[in-house]
Amino acid sequence: MGSSNKVEDFRSDESQYGRKHEHDEDFHGPINKRSCTDVICLLLFLVFLGAWIAVAVYAFANGNPQRLIYPSNSDGEICGRGNYTESPKLLFFDLSRCARLSSVTGCPTPQVCVKECPNDFGRPWAEINDAGNSQTDVKRKMFPFCGPKMAESQITDDSITVKELILQKICPPWWVPSKTLLGRCIPSFQTTEDNQPMTNETVIIDSNETPENEIVDGGVLKKAVNYIGKLIDVRSFGERIYSDLATTWWMIILALILATILSLVWIILMRFVAAVMVWTSLILSVLLLCVGIVYCYFRYSQLKDDPRFSSNLSVYSELSTTWLVLLIILAVVLLIVLIILIFLRKRIKLAIELIEEGSIAVGHMMSTLIFPVVPFFCDLVVIAWFVLLAAFLASCDGEIPPENVTILCPEARCDFFKYGTTPMANYLQIFNVFGLLWGLFFVSAMEEMVMAGAFAAWYWTFDKKNLPSAPLTRSFGRTFRYHLGTLAFGSLIIAIIRMIRLVIEFIEQKMKEHRQDNPLVKAILCMCRCCFWCLETFMKFINRNAYIMTAIYGRNFCWSAKEAFSLLMRNIARVAVLDKITDFLLLLGKLVIVGTMGVLSFYIFSGRIDKIQVEDLNYYFVPVFVIIVGSFFIADVFFDVYEMAVDTLFLCFLEDIERNDGSADKPYYMSKDLRKILNYVKDNSRPPTAKSE
Repeated sequence: MGSSNKVEDFRSDESQYGRKHEHDEDFHGPINKRSCTDVICLLLFLVFLGAWIAVAVYAFANGNPQRLIYPSNSDGEICGRGNYTESPKLLFFDLSRCARLSSVTGCPTPQVCVKECPNDFGRPWAEINDAGNSQTDVKRKMFPFCGPKMAESQITDDSITVKELILQKICPPWWVPSKTLLGRCIPSFQTTEDNQPMTNETVIIDSNETPENEIVDGGVLKKAVNYIGKLIDVRSFGERIYSDLATTWWMIILALILATILSLVWIILMRFVAAVMVWTSLILSVLLLCVGIVYCYFRYSQLKDDPRFSSNLSVYSELSTTWLVLLIILAVVLLIVLIILIFLRKRIKLAIELIEEGSIAVGHMMSTLIFPVVPFFCDLVVIAWFVLLAAFLASCDGEIPPENVTILCPEARCDFFKYGTTPMANYLQIFNVFGLLWGLFFVSAMEEMVMAGAFAAWYWTFDKKNLPSAPLTRSFGRTFRYHLGTLAFGSLIIAIIRMIRLVIEFIEQKMKEHRQDNPLVKAILCMCRCCFWCLETFMKFINRNAYIMTAIYGRNFCWSAKEAFSLLMRNIARVAVLDKITDFLLLLGKLVIVGTMGVLSFYIFSGRIDKIQVEDLNYYFVPVFVIIVGSFFIADVFFDVYEMAVDTLFLCFLEDIERNDGSADKPYYMSKDLRKILNYVKDNSRPPTAKSE
């Protein structure tokens, strides 16, 4: 290499990956003359947003998130709210129906809001056949457990009988002593009316005491209670999580603010001491992993002789297996990090120097350090919109009829089946999930293209002192004026791939629930999951570089993706040496922030810091998990500044060495330090078939 200022070129077969860029005296970075790109995709995105708003109108009109917390009757009205303020409890008419159908089909029996759960046995269907019981007496007895269609005046109205009220599903045919569990009346008796112990064979309601002439025994009732119990357990689990979040919300917000400040300080320090911060992240990541391994081993040693098992999730932090699994995971991650540090140490030094070059670009445009706040709040808006719609759609209840059947008996009739989330709401929920994906990926694409335009403007300014004013604002304006369609196109591709991955995960989950373990199907799904993960990773790489080319040339997505891919393939050796190493180093910085916040929140919420008093929680790991995920999300947004700086400078460098040769007529735009770094990469990473010119 010597003292030559020329960066020697090496590349793959030129005919296969297109022609090199030629020198152009008029080219000085992002062009000003450009037109709108991928307009059809922009129109499609706008139509989608309109449809998303229409979904919201439907959800707001038909849903009520309070139904997800409080019980509601068969008409979808919430017990204890509105017209049922004095009736906060839910009563099932015929609980045995819950045992005669699987949990998939639900519990098809009318449900009404009542003031109090029954505390004795009641058999109005049988009692009315007793000559000693009048219609009025029986109706007065069952009135507290009837639906809203029965008025108190009908108790003495002889025009409607007890049997008619029962057959019309207005009143229950029977009831048993019950207790309240999360607002629902659940049978709670151990003996019969004759004080005999109840067994599975004990007849509770005889066949002549029900309209369907069916026997309700202890076994059927236990199955029904177990079914309702499962539903309540799920709801109870959600309510306990909600309670923990409601209790600790202010601490979670403070922790996320701290993560934001820590991320911002970290990337600001990288502007001035990039090498120090990168080496610090390397050392701290190794130390955090070592501390985690030691702590997991300590907890495992304490609990390894304890064979407990429980369905209560709060117990799992006290199980030895939990800590053993965490120990193994941390050990594997530590091993991978150490292997990379040992065998790629020279490339790591080069990647650090490349990050330092990126920090210089950031230093000339300090506004790029604050800009991530904009997409961060945009992401929050998208997520909040999704959660709001998901809650309303999940509470869009309605009467669900049974499947179409062939009626063999001419006197048969269609009857009440169940109430639940309507099929329309389920379909719209899928649409809502896709909207979340497309929205988040669109915001991410916007951030990448805006920053790419700013960093490209810095690179292609020969004398950095002459950098145009407000390059970030200019890039923002160009992106929103001309390239929203390109952002919609690229983000749509990623959203579709991610949606397919979610569908595969959903299918696998349903197979597990139904215990379908066909090896061939499982193998096919596993391969599909792997293939689509690889496809998504590859397309994210292509998209990012396509956005850089669009920010520079103002061309559409397909042209930009093709040009970026060809440019990278012509310089594949440099890409392999540096590009992913810098991503790895920046990832370690994110993990240090996430690890720090995770350890801090773990010690606070688990009560291991005596000076900080935290209210008792059902699951202390819930706020810890929220803080870890939120911290990674925040760190990723801020570190994306340096990722885009490095990726943009790298792509511009590859084009620079194709357009120019370092002579007086064709000078390089790159700095001397960057020239030195990438010449070293060339000398130490030349492919066997590459030829220098």
